[in-house]
Amino acid sequence: MGVALQKKKTCLAERDISVEIPGIGFFMTATLIVMRSYHRATAAARQVEKAMTWIPTVHVSLPVVCHFRAHEDPSMTDKMESLRLLSSEVEVLDLAATGCLSDNTMTTMIAKKFAPDPTRIVGSANLVNVILGNNFAVDHAGVKTLFFSASAERVMIPVNCNGNHWCSIMIDFAEQKLFYYDPMESTYKLGLRAAAQSIKSIVPGWQSRTARVQPCTSTLGVRTDSYSCGIYVLVTFEVFSGAVSPGIVDKKTLQHLRYRYLSMCMQMNFFAQSLIDV
Repeated sequence: MGVALQKKKTCLAERDISVEIPGIGFFMTATLIVMRSYHRATAAARQVEKAMTWIPTVHVSLPVVCHFRAHEDPSMTDKMESLRLLSSEVEVLDLAATGCLSDNTMTTMIAKKFAPDPTRIVGSANLVNVILGNNFAVDHAGVKTLFFSASAERVMIPVNCNGNHWCSIMIDFAEQKLFYYDPMESTYKLGLRAAAQSIKSIVPGWQSRTARVQPCTSTLGVRTDSYSCGIYVLVTFEVFSGAVSPGIVDKKTLQHLRYRYLSMCMQMNFFAQSLIDV
């Protein structure tokens, strides 16, 4: 479907601009905004409904290690129904079922999870980007700000590869080791390692001969799909911070972990003063 915009003159307000959809007619900007909001709200409502249908299928009583054990929240569905459909709050439902975590959900989740511990520093998801092959981009200035804290012992950086696959980079200052983690052992690993090497060069006080960049040895197993990589990264961050690993993650355990993170988000006022409503 073709869309033709009238050329905007400097003397025209946005509300005075119209859009022509060939074969249908002209629509004012205000009308298009309403239509867009309607479609966003409809999609969000479907996401809420899907998440509410998913909750009863989760094995909340599944035996997992104590640290990663979920606790049933009877008010979960009520909290979902109270989400504002036209706000970023709905992104929290990425954690349910088979959702792929957005940058906002990942960044805010780890920030709130590790905020109480000043020795654990987390970076945002926009610091490192990896594309297929050895192509990568690192915001060195942004990464350097993570090293300012004198109490920092470990740094964790989520990496959204090409916008559809979560990996991570983790720094252990005491051991002078920098780990890179790819839950799927995919072709992104080459670029991820190159990005880790780039970060190593700017870590203050590290001796190049003794500091090491190495793959993270995970006990969670290897993922065969990309939509759950974000959950594996969250779990790996917690294990890196001292938690006991839950071991090999099967389908039931994966859904249990998703429920745990979703419940945590709902209980800690996840999106308050963290994500910008749009």
